[in-house]
Amino acid sequence: MTCRALLIVLLVALLPGVAAAQDEPTPYEIALERIEAAARTNATALDLSGLELTEVPPEIGQLTALQRLDL
Repeated sequence: MTCRALLIVLLVALLPGVAAAQDEPTPYEIALERIEAAARTNATALDLSGLELTEVPPEIGQLTALQRLDL
C-alpha cells in the first residue's frame, strides 16, 4: 500500500469521529440551554456545576426569580 493510499484510509477512518465530536454541545452551550429552560419555567434554582465554566453566560441576568446558583 502506498503512503497516499494509507493516508486516505486513515482519514476515512478518522472523519466520523471528528464529525461526532463536533456535534456535542460545549459546556457553555449546555449552560445556555439550562439558563433558557430556567427562564421558561421561572426557576428559583439553577445547577451549572460540573461544567467547568470559565465564565458565566450573561443571559443569567434574565433569571429574576433565581435564588440559588450552583457553580
